[in-house]
Order: sequence, then structure tokens, then C-alpha cells
Amino acid sequence: MDIESPQKTNSGCIPGGCGTLGCGLLIVIPLLIIGSAWFILFHTPIPFNWFAKLLNKDENIEVGKVSGSLSKGFQIAEIEFSAKPGQVSLLKDVRILYPDLIKGLRKNEFNIKEIGVASARMYVDFNSKDGEGSLQINGGGSDSDKDSEDSTLDSDVSSEGGALKRFHIGRVDIRNIELLDPKNDFEFQLDECTLDGLEITQKQIQMGQLTIRSSVLDFSLSPIETSNTGELSSKVELKASLQPNEALKVRNTINLVGSFDFSDKDYPKGTFSAFDKKLQVELSEGMGQMEFAVKDLTLAEYFDLDVILPAEVNWDGLWLDGEDVPSHVETSKGSFIIGETPFTFTEGKTSSTQQMVVATSSDTNGNYTFFIEEQKDKDQPRIRLQSKSEPEKPSREILAELNFGKSFDQLDATEKQRVSKTLGEDNKSL
Repeated sequence: MDIESPQKTNSGCIPGGCGTLGCGLLIVIPLLIIGSAWFILFHTPIPFNWFAKLLNKDENIEVGKVSGSLSKGFQIAEIEFSAKPGQVSLLKDVRILYPDLIKGLRKNEFNIKEIGVASARMYVDFNSKDGEGSLQINGGGSDSDKDSEDSTLDSDVSSEGGALKRFHIGRVDIRNIELLDPKNDFEFQLDECTLDGLEITQKQIQMGQLTIRSSVLDFSLSPIETSNTGELSSKVELKASLQPNEALKVRNTINLVGSFDFSDKDYPKGTFSAFDKKLQVELSEGMGQMEFAVKDLTLAEYFDLDVILPAEVNWDGLWLDGEDVPSHVETSKGSFIIGETPFTFTEGKTSSTQQMVVATSSDTNGNYTFFIEEQKDKDQPRIRLQSKSEPEKPSREILAELNFGKSFDQLDATEKQRVSKTLGEDNKSL
């Protein structure tokens, strides 16, 4: 008996049984699987929760409920982590939200709607290595890793073929951040850090109002915008208040108010005042000219430092720094007091390029000259004093007599240290 072979339809499926249905399923089921996976991956919090469970396997980390999606951003109710027993860092309501990740990336844009933290308590370690301070938050990465990351980032940003054409943040809203370092008895409270928008393109930067309120510093910066050539096309207004703080040795609130015009990026112009307007500065465009006026300023009223600070400073002058003009100070008038001895600033430009400031004093004990001098291969200038009647007399002896009325050997350890630090001397030589 002849066995007839199955006939095929025009669709290529075998008629009868489940042939046609089978072909349909072979097409539909993969599409359903891919579509479901796509939806779960980009439109549900499942990937974030899976990652949170992975992190929670570490006994030092606990991640709370996560909501949101890859396509719209995410919000984490709570994060706890610790590196030392009894020091548990905590972040609440951490959120990074954006309108549509996929749509933005297709346009080579990254658009963030909001970055925010409702509150946080962070334990930090201030370490000192080779004389330089460093900050670690519960075992952060090494400096070499950071340098590598920064290098990579700079390369990506500066590359003409960079992926992103536009980076935008609608708002940054970070509040109630507490930083603690029990080892160094350090505590810092950030009450508010807000930024009303930031947009960076290949040719322009636009930034909204920046506001910071903390236990140490209150700061506000007006909106800024750059032109297509990268220059600021608007004036910048800033206000800052440095609050009394033991860690920073600040006794009284220091206010700073300024207005700047950066249309000439090499030589900006503007004005600012500080120390209750006892210091006023005006920046002039052109050759890097800064005119300053100090009136009845005693820095010891604002700072509690372990150095000797002059009192009742009055100083009007000009600071110049241009391509064809070496950096120097020109004084028109001024005076200050060390101990009970008044000094008068030498008018005009100093005779030596090494000398930044020169002042002289005459009293019953003799004639003294006060110098602030640049030091080769050092960033900090040094203070030096000279007696006209005793040219070989050390600066430490003069300063001890002027400020304490005693010879250096008669000072106690704290007084000696103040004299030494003021002059920039090595304490080991005491």
C-alpha cells in the first residue's frame, strides 16, 4: 500500500494536527519571552531588588526596599553599612530619577530628573599620609584607583567622539547629612544642599541656584551660564557665612559677599567684602589688578589660631599679576600692631623681588623692620623681623619681646610654639 507523504501549505506548515499552531507558537513564544524579559528588566524594580539581595549577603551591608525601574530611575528606602563595630552609616530615601533612560541614550543624552537624599549618617576616617590629609568613608578606594578613574573620565569628556551630547540634572536635593569621625572628635552637619538644575553640552554649561546650609558654612551661588566659547555670559553673585567652629578655629561668624564678571576668563573683574566689611577687594580686568582696603581688622577676633596675629590692621594697596608684570604688592598706606608696638607699611613697591611686604616701627626699644618674604621651592611665604640696633638678633627674640615682653628663653612651651609657628620655624629646633 502506498503511503502518501504529508502535503505542505503555502505557509510552509504541515496541515492537520498542530502544525499551523506549532509554527505560530514558535514565533509568538520567543517574542513573549523577550518582551517579558525586556519589561521586567527595564520597567520593574526586580533587577534592583535582585542586586539588593546580592548585597545583603554581606553582613556589613543592608539594603531596604527598592522601587522604580531602569527606565525611570530608582528609590531606595534605606541603606545601612559599616566597617567598624558600633559605627553604622545610614542613608534614607536615596533617589535617582530620570524621565526615560532608553530614549535619552538613543539621542546621546543623559537626562536626570532628580538626585536626592532625605537624610544620612556617615562615619568617616580622616587619615594622614606623608603629611597630606585624606578622607575615607568606610574603606573607600585607593588614590591610585581614583587617579585612574579621573584620567578615564577626562579622556571620555574631552574626546570629540564622546557618546554624550547633553548631560542634564533637573534638581539636586540633599538634606540632613551628618558626618562623624569619633577618632578625631569631628562632627559636621549638612542641613541642605540644593541645585536648581544643571545642563552640560559640548559648548555650554548652565547651572541654577546653588544653596548650601551647614553647621560650618552657609553658601549660595547665583545661576551661571557660559557662552558657546566657554566663557561665563552672566555675572556671578555669591554669599557665604563661615560659622563659629572649633575644628576650623573660627571664633565669630565670617561673612563674604561678592559679585563677579567672568567675561574675561583670564582676568575676571568684580568686588567682594569680608570680615564685616573690614576687608574690601575690587578686581579689575586687564592686567590682573586687585585693589584692596583693610580697615581696623584684628584677625584674632575671628580666628583662634596658635600663631601671633597682628591687631588693628589698616592697609590700602594694590596687588598686580600680569604676563608682563611680576606678581607684587604696592602699598599706598597702612599700619598694624604687634603686642603694643605699631608698625607702618612701606609705601609703594618693595625694593626686593623676594620681599612681598615691608613695615617698620620706631619705639623706645629700637627700630624694627617686619618682612613677609617669598621662599624658593615653598608655597608659603615666611615672616622675618630685624632690629636696626642689633642686626644679628634672631627673629624669634624680637617677636617674643614685642608680643610677650620677654626673651624667647623665658617663654613657656605654648608661647614658644606660637612664636615658632608664626615665623615658620621647625618646632624640633626649640
